[in-house]
Amino acid sequence: MPAYKDKERGTWYASFYYEDWTGEKKLKKKRGFKTQREAKQFETEFKAQNAADPTMTFESLYALYVKDSANRKRETTQIQNESVYRVHILPYFKDKPINEITPGDVRIWQNTLMSAINPRGGKPYSKTYLRTINSCLSKIFNYAVKFQNLSRNPCLLNEPMGEKKRAKFDFWTLDEFNNFIKEETLPAYHLC
Repeated sequence: MPAYKDKERGTWYASFYYEDWTGEKKLKKKRGFKTQREAKQFETEFKAQNAADPTMTFESLYALYVKDSANRKRETTQIQNESVYRVHILPYFKDKPINEITPGDVRIWQNTLMSAINPRGGKPYSKTYLRTINSCLSKIFNYAVKFQNLSRNPCLLNEPMGEKKRAKFDFWTLDEFNNFIKEETLPAYHLC
C-alpha cells in the first residue's frame, strides 16, 4: 500500500490497481491528501468497498448503501433517511469497522438515544421516531449481511427501541365542539 508525495502540490496521493465487478483490472488514482496516512487509508477503504470486505468502516458501508439505494427509494424517503443517518447514526459508528460492531455497541447507542433530548423541542425523542432511527440502522446492517459478507446483523439480538404505532388522538365531532362553545361564556360561534 504505497502512497506517493506530489512534490508540485505538496500533498500525497494514492495510486493502485484494483479489480472491478467485471473482473477487469483498473488503475485508481486520487490526489490531495494532507498526509501519507490519509492516502493509505483511502486505498484500504476503497479496496474493502470493492471486495465486499466486512472490515470496511461503517462510513464506507453507508456510502455504498446510499449509492445502492438511490434508485430503489423515493427521493423524499432517501432525504429523510440520510438525515437520520447523518444526525443519529454516523457520529456514533462512523470510524468503526462493521465486523467489530457488537450487539452491546448497538445497545449502548440505543440507550444514548432513548435518554437524549431533542434540541428542537427540548423533550425526549418520540417513541415512533426512535423506532424509525433503529430501523434505519438495522436496514444498513441487513444490506451489509446480504452484499458485504457481514456474518450477522448486530441489531437483531437487541429488541428494537421505540414503538411502531403513534398514540391515538381523540378528535371532537362537530356536535361536541358546538356543545363546548355553548358552555363557554363567550358568544357561541356556529360553524356552517
